[in-house]
Amino acid sequence: MRFANALVVTLCAAWALAAICVPAFAGDRANRQQAPAKDAPAKDAPAQQPAMDLDTTEVNEARAFAAGLPVRERAMLEGLRYLMTPEFQEELLRGRKHRVCPLEPIEKPAKGAMNLTYALRLWAVLESGMPCSPGLTTEVNRLWATPVPAPTRSLSEVAVHLAVLKSAASRPDWPQREALCLRAKELFKLCESAVDLCSPRSSFVAANTVQVGWFANHFWRALATRCAASMGIASESKQWAKDLEFLAKSYVDRQGWVSMKGVNYNLSGDLHSNLLALAAWSMAADAPEGLISRSDIKAAATQLQRGKEILQRLQSTYLEMPFGGGRIWPLLLLNGQVAPANEKDPAKWFDAQITAACAQQGQSGNFKATSMLAADLELGVSRYATDAEGQARETALIVIALCGGPFAKSAPLAGQSMLDIGMTLHKLALVEAAASKVLSGDTRDLVNQAIDSGVEYLRTIQNKEGDFEGSYSSYASQTALCLLAMLHGGVAREDAAIEKGMKWLDEKKWAMLTYSYDAGILLMLLQKYYEKEALAAGLLSAKTPADFKVARKKLRDAIPAERNKIIDQIISNLELARVTGTNGGYTYGRVADGGGYGGDNSCTQYALLAFHAASLLGADIRGDVFKREVRRLLDSFYETKEIAAVTVEEEDPKGKKTSVKITVQAGGWGYGTGKTVPNLQFSAAGMGSLAICLDQLRLRGELSQDLEDSCEKAILGAALFMSHNFEPDAKRPYGGIGQIETAMDGHGAYYNLYSVERAASLASIRMLNGTVDWYGIGSRLLIEAQNDDGGWGQGRSFAGSKAAPATVNTCMAILFLKRAAMPVLTDHKKRDKTPPPAEEPKEPKKEGPITGK
Repeated sequence: MRFANALVVTLCAAWALAAICVPAFAGDRANRQQAPAKDAPAKDAPAQQPAMDLDTTEVNEARAFAAGLPVRERAMLEGLRYLMTPEFQEELLRGRKHRVCPLEPIEKPAKGAMNLTYALRLWAVLESGMPCSPGLTTEVNRLWATPVPAPTRSLSEVAVHLAVLKSAASRPDWPQREALCLRAKELFKLCESAVDLCSPRSSFVAANTVQVGWFANHFWRALATRCAASMGIASESKQWAKDLEFLAKSYVDRQGWVSMKGVNYNLSGDLHSNLLALAAWSMAADAPEGLISRSDIKAAATQLQRGKEILQRLQSTYLEMPFGGGRIWPLLLLNGQVAPANEKDPAKWFDAQITAACAQQGQSGNFKATSMLAADLELGVSRYATDAEGQARETALIVIALCGGPFAKSAPLAGQSMLDIGMTLHKLALVEAAASKVLSGDTRDLVNQAIDSGVEYLRTIQNKEGDFEGSYSSYASQTALCLLAMLHGGVAREDAAIEKGMKWLDEKKWAMLTYSYDAGILLMLLQKYYEKEALAAGLLSAKTPADFKVARKKLRDAIPAERNKIIDQIISNLELARVTGTNGGYTYGRVADGGGYGGDNSCTQYALLAFHAASLLGADIRGDVFKREVRRLLDSFYETKEIAAVTVEEEDPKGKKTSVKITVQAGGWGYGTGKTVPNLQFSAAGMGSLAICLDQLRLRGELSQDLEDSCEKAILGAALFMSHNFEPDAKRPYGGIGQIETAMDGHGAYYNLYSVERAASLASIRMLNGTVDWYGIGSRLLIEAQNDDGGWGQGRSFAGSKAAPATVNTCMAILFLKRAAMPVLTDHKKRDKTPPPAEEPKEPKKEGPITGK
């Protein structure tokens, strides 16, 4: 036996006995995955211990073993590994990027009352048939001693506690089984005393609405009653039978058990309410004789058969994995009795749903909190899909389902020794360790690795023709955006991926479907692509109008003629999208042909990016383009009086302070090009556009002092506004950034972060209002949100089709992390009043992408 194998046996044996020496307090693991701190650390985190060297032979054996496991079994084991956090796993994954369960390891239990997330984890472990251990026993005792108040709104807590006690007491060798049964009897009495929670008198029921919590209570009532019965605890009030009558009366023809009749469907009030109601009927139809009457059981079976048409309708209504994630839990409680009416082979259909759900598992064994079922079950609310406790809850629900559910005849791990299970989990942890990147503990290294992984992900979704898969695959600009991200990410323009992409764009003649967005992205790509020529021509070092004019001519001559024609054509098309009405700006397409709409600040910021990029490519862009936009932005600047104004001292053209002080009022811009209530992303758009205009007008010698002063004041006002609207707070848990995990491709949080990056980089602002580290906050959010495959965002998967990756979100994340805004050539006034770091970050000595700035 190799040394590594001997070590595995030792570690697994130690894990089985770890709870014998439980520390008094093991630390707050939940803090590991909270939202990033408001202020960036002054110094990098202390260096951590180096990652363990992995034996190649051991890794290959572990991979072969894992690949041989059935999908369902492997997903269940991986979920347990994530939830339990064995000691050997922490050792193997030390210094490597991985998801950490926020709960204390089960063999190093926390102390005090047990919350529902811990209770769900405990339930999942018990349902798996995990052998009794000191840590597991301690956790059961902790739950046993946790007080449960009489339910006044939801039956979730009392039902979960009952289910855990039932699972533990079902083992003949479990210590103190009688005490568990006595506690279960007390809990069931509490459950039965809550007579109104499943009736029309429930707080979830209003005149025309039945909220999903009401259906959840029916689910919990069924589960609690069945669990109690399996422990020999009889129902004294027959409350369940009474509640089933109410559930039957809530049925809506052709819709099922829904919150409202004849209204738009939604996940909670339709998909979840129907699944929970059907699961409740299934538990009633399978109830042991005597628990409810035979007529009640027969009626339940009749109600359950209605599920065939309902499931078919749900499957066609919700195309994106309607039964995925935690939803497989109530689905599996149907015991294969009901499948969509159009499915000829129910067993095959159920297996397909399980396989699809398992495919969403992360390499750490975690499942993201995307189904929102836990919230509707009153188990806890997740702010976003990677919310730490939310992932633990979702993973626990799925593991319970993969184990067969609370009424399975056998547990998958029953009869196995702790050592054998430990060896299996060790192999799975070894597979993850081999696939995980080694981290240095340096924040810059995390950023670099995120960029590297993102670039490699883009390579995987590039088609052989050169374009890229994604939600906007019909747009040439999606391919251009991917190439732009790859170039900024360190890929050489001679790389085969770049060459293929550029060839594809040439074949498509750099087609523009939305003039403003396409123009900005296509020209930013060309500006980056010809950066070498721009440097040689002296354009990127030009400071005076004369130097700029000469450099533009040199660069124009250095760029191939056919590409110059493309640049000119893009600008010509863009001019057709300019709105000439009162508010101005740019729109989507040709205004004269009716292909555009009113101007907006989203289209317009990309138009200004296009003009800036074209100018940096040597094109002759008239100064009027930038003057017109400056006037529009200054006229539409919207002051927000609820944010206190600040006083700043003016500087002369050389950056020296004067005695003149000005008052800066917070404000900015909204989506519309008129004077509209500002928000984060479009205030950033206006700030970035003003920075571009100042640069371009100064390069042309067309910037008056008065105009510059007005622009500077607006930029400072926008920065002040953004500083108050960037970070999450109690009232806005996502801040102005938005919910990063649910952002549609090209919309929401990724778009917003990328807008902020461009604005702050173009305006040379490191800290918004000198207080908010926009890059530190945003980079940590993105590093946390990155998927295991290196991409960002959630791909959209529809029935019968392959999931389209969130390609635009991935590109925007890379560009944010790289701080990839185009250069500003002239020196602006110093807007960032915060002192620079004591020691500026050094460029890492490595090939490939670097943070760079």
